[in-house]
Amino acid sequence: MFRRENKSVAELVKEVQDLLDANDLDKALEKINLAISMYPRNLDLHDLKSDILFNSMDYPGTLKELKFIEAMEPHNASNYSRESLCYMSMGKHKEALEAAEKAIKADPEYVPPYYNRARALNNMGRIDDAMSAYKLASEKDPSDPDTHRDLGELYIRSGDYNKALNELKLAMRFRNDDETTINLMADLKLATDDLKEFVEVLINAYQRTGNPFYLIRMTDFLIDFGEISKAEKLAEEFYRIDNKSIEFAENLAKIYWARGKHSEANEVFQNLIKEEDSEETNLSCIEFLNGTNQDELILSIIDDIINKYPEEEMFTFYKYDALSVNGDHSNALQIIKNLYEKEPDDPLFGSEYAVELSYNGVNDVSINVLEKIRNSYNSIRLEKAYYKIYINWKSYDKAMEWLDKAISGEEDLYNVADTINEAIDDSVIMGYQPSLRGLIDSLLETKDQDKHDLYTAQKACILFSEKDTDGAEKLLKNIKPPEKACSIIEKYLDFENHDISLFLDTYLAGNCEED
Repeated sequence: MFRRENKSVAELVKEVQDLLDANDLDKALEKINLAISMYPRNLDLHDLKSDILFNSMDYPGTLKELKFIEAMEPHNASNYSRESLCYMSMGKHKEALEAAEKAIKADPEYVPPYYNRARALNNMGRIDDAMSAYKLASEKDPSDPDTHRDLGELYIRSGDYNKALNELKLAMRFRNDDETTINLMADLKLATDDLKEFVEVLINAYQRTGNPFYLIRMTDFLIDFGEISKAEKLAEEFYRIDNKSIEFAENLAKIYWARGKHSEANEVFQNLIKEEDSEETNLSCIEFLNGTNQDELILSIIDDIINKYPEEEMFTFYKYDALSVNGDHSNALQIIKNLYEKEPDDPLFGSEYAVELSYNGVNDVSINVLEKIRNSYNSIRLEKAYYKIYINWKSYDKAMEWLDKAISGEEDLYNVADTINEAIDDSVIMGYQPSLRGLIDSLLETKDQDKHDLYTAQKACILFSEKDTDGAEKLLKNIKPPEKACSIIEKYLDFENHDISLFLDTYLAGNCEED
């Protein structure tokens, strides 16, 4: 129903809705702006524009429309609920919580904000409150698979596996092809040492969805348990089954590279491109080369690929990255500047442009670029960009503040490890190990034992870089049980610094049994 009956408005809305349904967002936005220019105070038009902007992931623009509606029609639960989703997508979880609570207050029978409130609390780390909120959301809508899935995840984290199993079964009853739910069910089977069902969950998921990542998880499992040779054989078999699968190729190349078979890893992509020379296969190849730091090889082939696929900006971005890593900051700056000017709201291009400006000594502008992005988008990427800029300025204390923020906002242990590993490599080159060691000491106050042990091992690497080999070895031996230190080194510690890598290899050889 329209808030104001008008046949012309109804016709315009129908045209815009058809474009929105067809996912033609640019034309839909153009058409809705025309309609609003004709009927500037029609709330239905602003409501529809908020839908278009939300689907375009323009969350600040969506909020602007919602605030306009709110000024004219306050206490609209649906409006507040959409605001909550926008704030959550922007990483502003406190604001998301406030908007969700406004929605519930406006209409206690309106269901969506109950889930939004639970998600916001979860994202804020208020786990007990989040669990209570999820339970209430489940009471409001017992058939919502997202609520059961998220609650199941919280039960896994708390060690209540029976309740986790019940929630995940309910989630899969209402939606049996959700990747996150399936992975959580697999996590649960691992946590309860039910390896047979772990494999069955993944095989059933692959048969049901055709998603190769479920089979790839089997090789990841073997790698995590030190059975990399078995993982290699399994990955080779998957690739033989479908040698046009990018995912199977990436998986096999990753394992070859981990085993030191670098030429074989690159050959996997050469063969993949021979089978199917497409933009997607070439991008997968370049991403692999970038991830394995083969920057000179990228620069030797990237111009031909850019000429072949001029519309794909990521090829140009990887050229920029290879130039920057190789120290050619002048040419790198020009490339990233062009990308940024085309898409000034892109957080990837913006953060990289800001950092590259700092490499070229353009200091004030670099912070201004980040501040502009931060007004509408907040993420760990931006926090790491601030860290790098302050490192380039040699403002090490300020840099540590931003590195701490980046780490504090990251739960994935691999990402935490990679962030600190990179900082350790940088600290050796630029000589700020004492500042980084101070940050690690503060991080060691965590109650998360896995993170505590990781930070201990990383502090050992810093001590070694400061020529305190005995102190470094003592720290590693303080990690209990001893095999955990070995696992951390093998899984999480990867450095460009040759001396630190050699120190870790020597420790493994002298203290860790081979499988």
